[in-house]
Amino acid sequence: MEGLDLQESKANYIDNKKFYIEISKWIEEVNKAKKLGIENPPTTEYLGECYMLISKKLGGKYNFSGYTFVDDMISDGYMNCILYADRFDPEKGSNPFAYFTRIIWFAFLRRIAKEKKSYKLKYKLIENMDVIKTFLSVEDPDNKLYIDQYVSYLKEFTVENPKEE
Repeated sequence: MEGLDLQESKANYIDNKKFYIEISKWIEEVNKAKKLGIENPPTTEYLGECYMLISKKLGGKYNFSGYTFVDDMISDGYMNCILYADRFDPEKGSNPFAYFTRIIWFAFLRRIAKEKKSYKLKYKLIENMDVIKTFLSVEDPDNKLYIDQYVSYLKEFTVENPKEE
């Protein structure tokens, strides 16, 4: 990422002043495009790199890094930054880093909620496999053995009670 002026300190991996200047310029172009009734200009490479860096760093934090779907979370965060970048108001705030970190944070929380819901649905399906098994054709003994083994495997390697949060 050659376009970024990365700071010596790992804590300040994005120059917030430069980020603010770049986002302000881009917002001006967006406002001009809106007045002319044309499509918003694409985000700049520098802004895209900033969004991706923030997403990756946040995805590496202890409260998010343990999820198996962390790459999906990072992608969601990046996508949300691009979608909502034009809502940043340089007149109201001068800290785009905080603004976009918040956008990414909530994108991560939405992904976690979505995955938990999916997990609960999968768990309920596995829990009810005995009922499903009875509806399947079990005339063939090999097929019945396979189904029984598969159901046992799923039950064994699934958490007994997913948290209700």
